[in-house]
Amino acid sequence: TFYEMMASTKFMPNSPTLFNADTGKGTLSACFVIPVEDTMQSIMQAATTSAMIQKYGGGLGYAFSKLRPRGSHIATTQGKACGAVAVLKMLSALSDMITQGGKRHGANMGILHVTHPELMDFIHMKDDNTTAQNFNISVAVTDAFINAVEQDKEWQLTDPHSGEVTDTLPASQIWNEIVQSAWETGDPGLYFIDESNRTNPTPHLGNLDSTNPCGEVPLLAHEACNLASIDLGKFVVNGQFDFAGLEEITRKGARFLDDVVTVNKFP
Repeated sequence: TFYEMMASTKFMPNSPTLFNADTGKGTLSACFVIPVEDTMQSIMQAATTSAMIQKYGGGLGYAFSKLRPRGSHIATTQGKACGAVAVLKMLSALSDMITQGGKRHGANMGILHVTHPELMDFIHMKDDNTTAQNFNISVAVTDAFINAVEQDKEWQLTDPHSGEVTDTLPASQIWNEIVQSAWETGDPGLYFIDESNRTNPTPHLGNLDSTNPCGEVPLLAHEACNLASIDLGKFVVNGQFDFAGLEEITRKGARFLDDVVTVNKFP
């Protein structure tokens, strides 16, 4: 049954399932979210985990919102923090290196909260069309921010480490710059983080701080997703849409993906 679904190209699982099933190598999941905490150990652990996932064709989502902003004081070394944007660029370079000889280029999602002090640099990070081209980036916007835009209020940027307000800008200015960059380059997108967590099915396990690389599904830290596609064009028969056929293949496809979970191996 599964063979016929794929041979007809009505249904197709994600690339890692096609690449890795029954080879004994690699995972069958397309996407993972890796947590990035505000420590060097966490940042380097995220890099190591990411490398092992991308080696076998998996994609990554990250939230950089917990990282203290560039130039912040670091007590343990008396140095200064590199910041969220720099960590994203490092992971982008790593992704390029790991997937150079792989089956496909790395796919990544980088999310930054709308209150983060590096927000404006983040919004414009990809304006040059050369920086971090293997990343989609999105601003995690809140209900409060959208309301501030609508009511033309000021918006505070806050250091996630110290809790100090680092800057105050008109919310409408932030909004307009998001729109301008998105129009020019396609980035950043918007991640409606409050709405995601309102509908989070497992809030006791954590918040949905990030999504998979193309934004189809918010995920918890260390959570994986198995994707598949259904070609709707294949269900147009003599000018009519075959809804019964779509229902049948959707049920079989859900069963297929459930079986993927059963036989999956993880990095």
